[in-house]
Amino acid sequence: MVSKMYREGSPFTQVLPFRRSGSRAVEFKPADAIIVHNLLQVDPIKFVRDPRFFSPGADRRLFAGEYSFDFDVVGVERRWHEIYAAVARDPGKFATIPKSMLFNSQQERAAFIQFNYSRYRVNKIQALPGHSLAQKRAMLSWWKKAHVMHNTIVIANLGLELAMAKKWRGQTRLPDTDLVSEGHFALLRAINLFKVHLGWKFSTYGCRCILKQYQRTVQKHTQYTHLFPVFLEDEKTSKEQGSTEDLDRNFLLADLRRILNGEVDHSVDPLNDREKKVISFRFPLDGSKPLTLSQAGKMMDLTKERVRQLQNKALDKMKDIMEDEYLIEK
Repeated sequence: MVSKMYREGSPFTQVLPFRRSGSRAVEFKPADAIIVHNLLQVDPIKFVRDPRFFSPGADRRLFAGEYSFDFDVVGVERRWHEIYAAVARDPGKFATIPKSMLFNSQQERAAFIQFNYSRYRVNKIQALPGHSLAQKRAMLSWWKKAHVMHNTIVIANLGLELAMAKKWRGQTRLPDTDLVSEGHFALLRAINLFKVHLGWKFSTYGCRCILKQYQRTVQKHTQYTHLFPVFLEDEKTSKEQGSTEDLDRNFLLADLRRILNGEVDHSVDPLNDREKKVISFRFPLDGSKPLTLSQAGKMMDLTKERVRQLQNKALDKMKDIMEDEYLIEK
């Protein structure tokens, strides 16, 4: 089958130059030749820009020193197979996630930088008008580095989808396996779009993407949306869109209620009195109408900007508290 693809006239022969004697060269393995051909036929792959990519010697500096890290990908992947097999046998049983199976902040930063830099180098070669054999080899090498780093990031963040599925159990009619599957699709998209240079944790961004995916999936399974064909999904009414916002808000209020009531075990700094007061004004738990930033500022004798700062700080703490509960072994 593979030999047929390399007959004269096949599109794959363009990545396998022939020797003058007429015999085929072996610069690329068959599987690599297919990868190179596909990369040259599609639009340049997308990547997340980072100022560090354009500095001299980036190809060496971004893979050494502070950007080098050790992560037992094989061991962690084997452990995840065991966890998911246990979940498949007993969907109601979710295992805790030890720290050794997660990235630390330095590993996460280095992995995303190397992943996007590798995609950037592939993009540059793809955009060239012509491609020599050396350029094709370089493109294949960078693509493999990006592929390996992508798999490493996925394996190190599988805990996100499991933690979110655990959190959403019982809140929808979806089985646990579907929740995990939907979370995995969202995780893959989030990895390709995450901007590590902004300084955020990927767990914060990834959990948000998984939550949005759950909301879309729940909408598709509700009785109301079953009344309409799938191709009308983009033509949602304002009532449907409002229900999504209400679901997101209720999700936040449920976490807030648990945090304020001391029902969440965590090791990070709790909210102080002023932060609790701002959150109670902006996200009232009794169902009353939330105050604007200006109204909350007048109640607390603070400026509108200061209330905004306290609110953002409190929300960041809440994110850290929830991550600490679901992503770290107790």
